[in-house]
Amino acid sequence: MRWYDPWEELRRIQEEMEHLFGDMMPSMGKRLLPGAKEGETQMTPFSQPAADVVDKGDAFSVMVDLPGIDKKDIAVVVKERSVEIRAERTKELKEEREGYYFQERGYQGYARTLPLPEDVIPNETLAAYNNGVLELTIKKAHPKEGKEYKVTFD
Repeated sequence: MRWYDPWEELRRIQEEMEHLFGDMMPSMGKRLLPGAKEGETQMTPFSQPAADVVDKGDAFSVMVDLPGIDKKDIAVVVKERSVEIRAERTKELKEEREGYYFQERGYQGYARTLPLPEDVIPNETLAAYNNGVLELTIKKAHPKEGKEYKVTFD
C-alpha cells in the first residue's frame, strides 16, 4: 500500500515548470516545497521583497515592503549605483498542553540589490521605516537641471 504525500503533486508541477522554462530563467536548483527527495537541496530562506524606485529629479525614492520586520533587523548599504537591503525575522512558537507538546521555529530573510540608473551620493541617504515599509531617499550625484528651450519656426 502506498501512502499519500500531499506535496507530491506540487513537486511534480514544479519540476514540469522548471523543464518548460529551461534556460529562460536561472535554474531554481532548489526545492520550494517540504519533503525534498534525498540528495536535493532545500530552498534558502531568503526572498526578494517587493520594491519601487522612483526618480524624484534630484534624488531617488526607494520603497521596500518588509512586513513584520523590526527596524533593528534591517541592514541597508548604498553604493554609487545600487542599494542592498537585507532583513530577517525569527519567531519561535511554543505550546504545551496536557499530553501535547509543540515547538516550531521560523525564520524568514529578505535580501535584494536594486540597481540605480544614475550615480548617487551614498552618505546623503535618508531612511524611514513605518508600518512595514522601508523608504529611502537617495540624493543623486549629478541631478539634471530642468532647462527649457523655446522652439521657434521660420
